[in-house]
Amino acid sequence: MISTTFASQSVYLLNDAPDWGSPVGVTFDLVTQFEEGLTGREARRPHAATLRAKLKFRLTIQGTDAFTFKTALRAYQTQPIIVPFWPLTETWANRANIAATGLKVAYKADWSTWELYTTVEPGWVLADDLVAPAFWGRLEDREMVWLNATVAQFDVNFTETGSTTYALIPGSQTFQPGPNLAGYAINLRLWPTALDWREVPESFSVRIIREQLGFGRAPFETIYPQTNVREAQFRTITQSSAECWKLIRFFSDHGAGKAFWTPTWHSSAVMAADLGAGSTVLTVQSAVGILPGDYLAFVQGTGIVNYARTTTISDPTVNLASAPGAFTAADTVVATLVLARFEKPRLGLEFVMGSLAQGAVSVVELPPEYSPAGDETLGTTIGLLTTRGYIYELAQTIGVTTTTTRLTSYEADLTASGNTYTARRMDHGMVKQSLFLDRDEIEIRSEVVAGDPLVKLATVQAEAPVRLTIKSVDVSGSNGSNDTVLFTGDIIGLSVRGSKLTAKAVSAGTVFDRIYPRFRMQIGCNHALFSTGCGLSSAAWQFTATLSNPGTVGYPFTFDLTSLTRTIGSVPTITAGWFSGGWVEFQSGANLSRRAIIDNTAPVSGALTITLARDPSPFPPPFSTVKLFPGCDGSKTTCTDKFANYANFGGHPFLPATNPSLVKVSQNVGGGKK
Repeated sequence: MISTTFASQSVYLLNDAPDWGSPVGVTFDLVTQFEEGLTGREARRPHAATLRAKLKFRLTIQGTDAFTFKTALRAYQTQPIIVPFWPLTETWANRANIAATGLKVAYKADWSTWELYTTVEPGWVLADDLVAPAFWGRLEDREMVWLNATVAQFDVNFTETGSTTYALIPGSQTFQPGPNLAGYAINLRLWPTALDWREVPESFSVRIIREQLGFGRAPFETIYPQTNVREAQFRTITQSSAECWKLIRFFSDHGAGKAFWTPTWHSSAVMAADLGAGSTVLTVQSAVGILPGDYLAFVQGTGIVNYARTTTISDPTVNLASAPGAFTAADTVVATLVLARFEKPRLGLEFVMGSLAQGAVSVVELPPEYSPAGDETLGTTIGLLTTRGYIYELAQTIGVTTTTTRLTSYEADLTASGNTYTARRMDHGMVKQSLFLDRDEIEIRSEVVAGDPLVKLATVQAEAPVRLTIKSVDVSGSNGSNDTVLFTGDIIGLSVRGSKLTAKAVSAGTVFDRIYPRFRMQIGCNHALFSTGCGLSSAAWQFTATLSNPGTVGYPFTFDLTSLTRTIGSVPTITAGWFSGGWVEFQSGANLSRRAIIDNTAPVSGALTITLARDPSPFPPPFSTVKLFPGCDGSKTTCTDKFANYANFGGHPFLPATNPSLVKVSQNVGGGKK
């Protein structure tokens, strides 16, 4: 294992090849959601576009290689591991056989020279050097087994975790079209690879709800209108790298729930005579396994050669809607062709040696999609739906400036409504709703990222409340469309544990926590400074200064300023503490930071020192311009003398400190011993 740096990140490259004494296993997964109704109709919604891989194989290493590997394991913590896709290694001269994009590694046979790359090929490679696709991820196990003092075995259990830039994306392939069905824009494709004929289980399922009522022997049964579903399992084999890439691409296209045609891989009828080139009359030994309207596949050798649909049956004659071509009875298997999907969004392959691989496949028939009901639309209500992603907007408003951080839980950055949403490891829970508006809430979870508005909230550095908007979008490539708002509300609570942040948002924010009535009988002013009731404009009371010395991060949070001026009007007499209760703004845009002023010194030739509640974030550079605004303690004296705004004073300065209608009653309480 080689310790190196790639894309400015420390990584390990696992350059030890499998010993091939046991198969090299790879499992590909796709992220999708299946939802099935009681009548068997289902919708399948992808939530990602790229394959996720897991590798399993055994290493047998000795001598220096074993000791190097052990040393690497001792230092390995969370660094990415890069593992070549060993079974599909090619010589550099035949690198075009790697029908995929993503991360690759080129190397000489002795690993004296090697290079990782994605798109730009290295220039030093010779024709007989080697190149392989590579995966970026982590090792799940770290246990070595020493067979003797110098020989060790290690079972690699690898999970891919890399970005879409490094993901294995198989190149386009041509698949044979199958029968055309109403509702589908194109002919669905036929299964592309050969069958391992050792065993082909087939089952038939129907959804029945059974409930025991009373003490009788027979349960109460409920069955909704549906067609029995055929489920089949078979093993497929590949004997070349081209067949491997074709199978991987087929799974990439169909694994998330897209329908395809596959034979049941066993005879539905045995041909009693050869079928002529233009004939539509199939003669079989017995037609009891075929029904009118069935699709039949004619299988020879490595796969499906052609297909036809039955019209009428008069045993032993089966009439076909079209002529499939010439087939000899001795060399042809007539199997039922079914419309199916992968049972799970997963494909497992075992490579015995090189590109020779076998894999178990489970498929499920889709009876409702042969002829969709009138109230269903393929691709909209049933079948494979559009890929969906979720986008998150975190908005903060400071003064008249709103800063929005846009994120997405999708596997890559998305562009929606002209905005870019950055991929982030995050998600959200269910929206909890009730009749009370202040109880509508949702929980979001996110990785901790420095400078993020949620992190600022958690560390009490947020400049303003954070408003959350969650939307769903239909994803095509890197574009999102058809924005739909799922939730909007204010973040009111956060917790951080390790590298994960959990936040709660409520739809009404803190509206229902406000004091009512808002305007109260009190000595102090009810208006906030620069509010509509106050009448003063913040622009008229804005001061600017130059940050001559920002000091160091941390307590006592003091900043030296020079060149204090007033933006509009003359500078009044400013004494110590004149800015107390006000605020200062550092920088602008995404770096805007507003902090409360606790105290200030009296200016001397425009120079003064201000003391803040805490440091701004990000910390400002020296000689940058800052904006200052004075504070108001809400008293009549301040309103009159400092701001000359008594006409808008929102308090009752002559209100008695205590209620004169209430008189305190004193009572002497005496006691004694009995």
